[in-house]
Amino acid sequence: MELDKALKHFNPKSMMITDSPRATSSDSLTGTDMMGALGMTEAEEPFGMGAFLSKHGISQDDKTLTVRRLAAYAMQQAPKHVGKAAGNRLAQCMVILAKMAYKEYCHSAASTTACPHCEGKG
Repeated sequence: MELDKALKHFNPKSMMITDSPRATSSDSLTGTDMMGALGMTEAEEPFGMGAFLSKHGISQDDKTLTVRRLAAYAMQQAPKHVGKAAGNRLAQCMVILAKMAYKEYCHSAASTTACPHCEGKG
């Protein structure tokens, strides 16, 4: 199963109320199968699945949870020198780094943003 193809089940283009597939093949997946597979995946790897779903705009709650999990991971992995330099602001520094890492993860080659300082003119 490819995760990119699973995204279409969150924003369907047509209303198909029934859970029976259009194809007559017995090996085709239904929406229920897809949601079950996504649920099992999220139960095994909540961080990765939450990051993927929030990246594609499915869930705002997953965005905040992803940033929190990134900050907690950064707190665990931070070298002692970083803790000494940051002092009692280490948690704030890790939250800022987590937000920056999440923002970088969400960017793609197709995304465009203007510089906040020069508004894309410099």
